[in-house]
Amino acid sequence: MDAGRSLAQGSVEQINSTNTSLDSISQQVNVVSNMAHQIAAAAAQQSTVAEDISKTVVQLDDSANYVGEQADNTNMYAARMKALSDDLKSLVASFKL
Repeated sequence: MDAGRSLAQGSVEQINSTNTSLDSISQQVNVVSNMAHQIAAAAAQQSTVAEDISKTVVQLDDSANYVGEQADNTNMYAARMKALSDDLKSLVASFKL
């Protein structure tokens, strides 16, 4: 009878030890799960920031292209004004006092 009681006592101690281990494992799983959620949230934020940066880069490229076109137009108009100025200069030179 004592042997059975001793065996039962050992089983209870093993069960208690197993419960303690399972509680510890459960707590660690919760910690890892919380970390995974934080990582996922940070990744989502980084993705949003990357999209915003990409949009800004596209806008800057569009603006640079527009400025380049306007510079080309300015050069064209400057050349036309020079030609007109040269024509006017030669017309004015024809009037001698």
